[in-house]
Amino acid sequence: MTPPTSAGSSISISAATLTQFSHHIAAQLGWDYPPERHADLRRGLEDALRELGFSDLESGARALLKTSFSPRQIEVLAAHLTIGETYFWREPRALEAFAAQILPQIMARSSGAPVRIWSAGCASGEEAYTLSMLLCEQLSKTQRAQVSVLASDINPIFLKKARAGIYSNWSFRTLPDSLKARYFIHRSNENRSNENRSNENRSNENRSDEKWEVAPELRAMTHFSALNLVAATLPSPFDALQFAAIFCRNVLIYFDDTQISRILARFENALLPDGWLVVGPSETARVSLGNFTRTSFPGATLFQKSRFRPDQAAGANISASEVARGVAPKATAKTAQFSLAVAQSASAQRATVSIATSFPAISLMAGPALLPAPTLEAVRHAADAGALDAALEGVEKLLSEDKLAAPLHFLRATILHGRGENERALRALQRATFLDGDFVLAYFFMGNIARETGNSELARRSLETARTLLSRLKRDDIVAESDDMTAGQLAGAVEIALKSQLPKGKS
Repeated sequence: MTPPTSAGSSISISAATLTQFSHHIAAQLGWDYPPERHADLRRGLEDALRELGFSDLESGARALLKTSFSPRQIEVLAAHLTIGETYFWREPRALEAFAAQILPQIMARSSGAPVRIWSAGCASGEEAYTLSMLLCEQLSKTQRAQVSVLASDINPIFLKKARAGIYSNWSFRTLPDSLKARYFIHRSNENRSNENRSNENRSNENRSDEKWEVAPELRAMTHFSALNLVAATLPSPFDALQFAAIFCRNVLIYFDDTQISRILARFENALLPDGWLVVGPSETARVSLGNFTRTSFPGATLFQKSRFRPDQAAGANISASEVARGVAPKATAKTAQFSLAVAQSASAQRATVSIATSFPAISLMAGPALLPAPTLEAVRHAADAGALDAALEGVEKLLSEDKLAAPLHFLRATILHGRGENERALRALQRATFLDGDFVLAYFFMGNIARETGNSELARRSLETARTLLSRLKRDDIVAESDDMTAGQLAGAVEIALKSQLPKGKS
């Protein structure tokens, strides 16, 4: 394509074209630019168009709208538009379930053969190095020699940072200090002048500019490649039967159903028999578009390519009477890396499964041992473990004691939806939003269920309410009841839902 130029070239992009481009880039690449970020989109897109050789920016933007992005266009757009928000040790419950239940079986089945794990959409590398840390903590030296983490992202700028392996303190905000000390090397800024050092000392010892470099042990098992998940074809080794597990967390929420189905089919093809897929907490419902079977663990849901189940899948034998009495699922991790410790608190006794090899970020709360009434934690554990009848009985007992608790109605709705009772789930969500008009996740969930049941008007109203509520939050705010999902991430999911699954003209 020859970039158009003219004497009367446009030096800016119209609002209408900018809106179309925000939808186009979300559909093709999954990048999140809702209306409140259109100023960022305009600035980055105009810079990208200039680099691509367009002097008429309006015409350039329209030209890109007419076709799929070329590899060169993707590279330039990524350099100017994408911002990766990630950090080490994100969503630890999923890591815990993988370490305790899945990894030992992967290693046992490997019989000494190479084991590969794919971190898809790795951004600047924190997720990939987190997986490598987990492997180092859990495996023997001999086992570590057979394992590798292959990480991919579409953004070459992110990949450059990932390969450099140097991070600021912001990336470590949830990583335990012991793991930071073990797997990262402190790098002082040796180029700073003495005057700057004095200024830093006078500024209350601000350490935000400290840098930490990935240790050689992690580098040796972590490898990065450029990859577009929605490309027509995937290069080797991402194409077929290479991986024991794939981590793709907080990526699928930005794609429409057609693209998700395509991506999941690719993941299925790339996984070994009995391979595992790990997605973000807000993405589990969308994995139903692929050929995967879900397995629930305390606080996390993982997906497997086949019917194989871990022998110790938590919660398999939870009864309704146990939950109604306040007995939560028992922790069942029995691998050599785990040990059982019982800790007492002022409110209740809790059984905590912790990794014996100094893995402080990971803990499975087994819940109160025995209480006269069900607890919210016990009910959630039962729901996470797939014991939906028991969970429903428990949450309804809690509601009989506190009918005005909106989170309980929301939890009841998620359980009913899991049982396939969508109409009852919608009524529970309507009750939750009546009690708490700012319950944004309830509105989003209501919109999703309404779409499933064909109620497009309720879906539209619910999603637009969620959009309005999210506009009042900061993009980095964690959404209530969402397990670590930010307002920006949920806003992207809302925009995709409004654009791709409702009748045209309704969003």
